[in-house]
Amino acid sequence: MRFFRNLVVIAAFATTFAAAAPVQAKSLKIGYVNLQRAIREVAEGKRATERLRKTFEKKQKTLRAKEKELEGLKKQLEQASVVKDQSATRAQKLEFQKKYMELREVFMKEQQQLMKLEQDELSKITVKMRKIIKKVGKKGGYTIILEGQKARLLFAEPHLDLTNEIIRTYNGKHK
Repeated sequence: MRFFRNLVVIAAFATTFAAAAPVQAKSLKIGYVNLQRAIREVAEGKRATERLRKTFEKKQKTLRAKEKELEGLKKQLEQASVVKDQSATRAQKLEFQKKYMELREVFMKEQQQLMKLEQDELSKITVKMRKIIKKVGKKGGYTIILEGQKARLLFAEPHLDLTNEIIRTYNGKHK
């Protein structure tokens, strides 16, 4: 849906310039930025990625400990079923199911927290990045700067790619 909306905006923009006088068409200056790459490669983005990785590893360690506990309960349950101690087996099955559901809930909660944390980190950088892009666009006399990712950008001359310039400018301003 977003792709089609972008396509409509670009088509409307191109139509406007196509209708303009040929003299104005010569002053048209277009560039593109791979925003995702820029966010990943700026120093602040690398630090955010490292913080997220550490948080993920810490949460992963906690989840592994709970998984081991669950595996221990499963082994006890299997041993009790071999001995055919029905009362112990029933209690252990309930305990196992309870722990299993708790682990699933914790996993889902942790996953949501990580996604929110990542979104918060990246949105802060994106706001600053857009200001840098605007500044570079005005300074360079660009008519339009597009977001260009390989999946969306079918063809563009490499000299139109402003990503490296945006990264350098961002790192110079936000250390």
